[in-house]
Amino acid sequence: MGTWVLARGARDESTPSTGLRLTLTVDSTRGPEFFGKVANMFSGNVGIDPRRFRAFRGTLGDDGRMDIAIARTDAAGVALKLAGRLRHDTLHLDLFTLGPDTLTASGEPWYLVRRP
Repeated sequence: MGTWVLARGARDESTPSTGLRLTLTVDSTRGPEFFGKVANMFSGNVGIDPRRFRAFRGTLGDDGRMDIAIARTDAAGVALKLAGRLRHDTLHLDLFTLGPDTLTASGEPWYLVRRP
């Protein structure tokens, strides 16, 4: 549970991403499932109203694999998919898609880091 912030780069996982900022809040869990919402999203200097995203349900496997799919409230909107391995309070993303773009294909690592 808690607040999770998108970070990028191999040197320091705790550094928030620049250019694309995403904050998720996880408010409850039930077994291997967790539930939350988008709290904040900016792309460049343009904010996207978090109410344009549906509440999400993610899963956490016994092996530490997390999967999150976040749909938009409007059918034409850009959806998000995040997946990877959870290590301590950091989700190491091996899949991060924003609409049709797979951002993890760029080679530089992406993370979701839990904030206190």
